Amino acid sequence: MSRRIISDQQLGSLFAKYGGQCAYGGRNLTLSHYGQRLPTGWEVDHATPISAGGVDDGRNHRVTCWACNRLKGDWDADQWRYRLREYYGGTCPRWYNGEPVKKHP
Repeated sequence: MSRRIISDQQLGSLFAKYGGQCAYGGRNLTLSHYGQRLPTGWEVDHATPISAGGVDDGRNHRVTCWACNRLKGDWDADQWRYRLREYYGGTCPRWYNGEPVKKHP
């Protein structure tokens, strides 16, 4: 499946829209760490996954830390927020050696 490429300008605008924080758990992120597996690394998440009928445009894009995006998988934003509250106290998962500390059921 081909994916739309987001320009640097679009990435910067999206990052600014979320104040440089993960849309789900609030972790402070670093603009230059886009796509990096770091505690301050981030990715563009689809609030409603493409696999569940979500669209690949700005209305569905969220700035998320690497851990939240990877652990969220194909859940929608509301399902992930629930799990984030239940398993991580509502904050982004902690890190150890570049990997999330624990996974949820």
